[in-house]
Amino acid sequence: RNAAIDKLRSKSYKKNKQNLYTDNFVGTLEASMEDDSTPDTSILKSLLKGLKGKCVSVIEMLYFKGYTQKEVAQELSIPLGTVKTRNRDCIGKLRKNMTLLHGH
Repeated sequence: RNAAIDKLRSKSYKKNKQNLYTDNFVGTLEASMEDDSTPDTSILKSLLKGLKGKCVSVIEMLYFKGYTQKEVAQELSIPLGTVKTRNRDCIGKLRKNMTLLHGH
């Protein structure tokens, strides 16, 4: 029992759990925007417009330009932890906006 509690409280477990949410979001976004296997870019653009500039730059660099988190940190001259936090927070905001848009 104590070992299970320790595992749930561990940083690595929480980090892996957060990464799964981010990975699942990308798949959810792609699936929800499919129209004969082609994403609707106008919906994506409208979702991105609802975010602040900091979110847009991190999301664009990570998911559309293929940068790693470390490369984004170097390019934007911000700490790696900040990139990870913005990525997680911005994906959460995109998910919320997508839910509001689709009414689910």
